[in-house]
Amino acid sequence: MEQMKNVLGKLKKLVFSGLSYIIFGNFLSKGVALLSSILIARFVDKSEYAYLSYADNLYQYIALFTGLGLASALLVVCTPDVSLGKQQNYLRKALKYGGAFEILTALILCIAVQFIAIPFPDARKYMWLLVLYPLCTYIFNALQAYIRVKRNNKLYAGLGAMQTLIVCGFSILLVLFLSALGVVVARYIAVLAVLVFAAIYIFKSDGKVKVEPLEKAENKKFISTGLALMFANLFSGMMPINEAFIVNNIIKDEMVTANFKVAGIIPSLLPIITSSVMVYYFPIIAAMKDGKQIKNKVYNIALINGAIVVTVTIAGMLLTPFGIGLVYGAQYADAAGISYSLWIMRCINAAVRMVPLNILAAVGQSKFNAYVSGVTCVAHAILDCLFISLWQVNGIAYAAIIVYIISAIVMWVHLIRTCNNISKSSLEKE
Repeated sequence: MEQMKNVLGKLKKLVFSGLSYIIFGNFLSKGVALLSSILIARFVDKSEYAYLSYADNLYQYIALFTGLGLASALLVVCTPDVSLGKQQNYLRKALKYGGAFEILTALILCIAVQFIAIPFPDARKYMWLLVLYPLCTYIFNALQAYIRVKRNNKLYAGLGAMQTLIVCGFSILLVLFLSALGVVVARYIAVLAVLVFAAIYIFKSDGKVKVEPLEKAENKKFISTGLALMFANLFSGMMPINEAFIVNNIIKDEMVTANFKVAGIIPSLLPIITSSVMVYYFPIIAAMKDGKQIKNKVYNIALINGAIVVTVTIAGMLLTPFGIGLVYGAQYADAAGISYSLWIMRCINAAVRMVPLNILAAVGQSKFNAYVSGVTCVAHAILDCLFISLWQVNGIAYAAIIVYIISAIVMWVHLIRTCNNISKSSLEKE
């Protein structure tokens, strides 16, 4: 009973400390984006919508590289003990090198599709119209990461929600006059608006700062951390893409594909809870220097996050038949059976694996994350192909559950050892 009171007390403290803004902002963004896509699909010419969707799909591969991971690396290197002048230097390098990578890869992609046969040749115009969008988005993400460094979680969440709301509003308005082109214009309006807001805040927060030079070791750590985070994100991001690809190309059944997509939509929102918790705690953990303190903090985070995720999972599984029937109709009633295994899969990922994955990056173990994520991605694809022949579409969930549990154990063990080593190093210095 006493332990339950402690958990509830910590949860209450979390809700009123900025975490609630992040969770609410993330779910609001997802909800508005889903509503926007439904409404836009109704107003835009179906062919033009297909061309825009194909262009978006190609640009998703660039998004996996996340500007060499340098925006995320800001959270690791820009700790409170780092001077403001050096923090500004890190930010400028992230914008310079990450931005250059985004525009270069976007140009290469646009030029490549001019010479490579693609299923929708008319999508090429949308590729060129969106060529600057990855750059704009990356710059905004880097500024958002810097805002997280400043621990302004309310602004971080607000800007994300604002961008989604502006895209939704302007998309619905402009598609009536410009069709699919209106969606592109709305995206640029939204990202430039929030980018300006973020830049104004940072300028007011930091003021005029003399940029301090970085030492060679600091530069090397920044770049290597960014690349490690990029590869970890790349492999993790490929796993759900692989799931859909394998279902489409091995089972080759339109009904199964449709059911699998519908069954996974709501469970796929579950990791938002853990990612929101990690957004809040990542810069806090990155700034901590005591291994024992880090370990105790992580245990508390994992306990509270796990309690929330498991509770939401149980509620989600109970409401799944009703929810699918209400939103998608009786023709998708058989998707509920698939959904249960996907709920468990997402629950294990969000409750057990995502916490050490993020905390290891915060304590400087990004390279280890990249290695584990790479092995996990390959093992996941192999098990998918094997299990799908044994249990059909449910084999996708079984394969993921196995690799998530094994990789989580490996990461938790390494995280505990890392915290112990940090404590040992601190004692030796004393």
